[in-house]
Amino acid sequence: LDHAAGGVGKVIDWSCIPSAKKIANTYQLPLWIAGGLNEYNAADLYQNYEIDGIDLSSGIETNGTKDQQKMIAIIEGMRRHGKVGQ
Repeated sequence: LDHAAGGVGKVIDWSCIPSAKKIANTYQLPLWIAGGLNEYNAADLYQNYEIDGIDLSSGIETNGTKDQQKMIAIIEGMRRHGKVGQ
């Protein structure tokens, strides 16, 4: 992983998020999560953890190109969890 250029699509251990959120709050910083997020798990992340944003990047790509259908799927999933306005 040390030699990868950009994301490698590996999901982080979400159990560290509450501790990271406390540290971010101490310094009055937002907490953004990246790492292996895609149309299948982004809404679950927002549903289960108090975060300020996500970095999807390669998680919404197909063959190296941004995929509109994946973007729509993420937005719809977040709407179902009340995380994005209608």
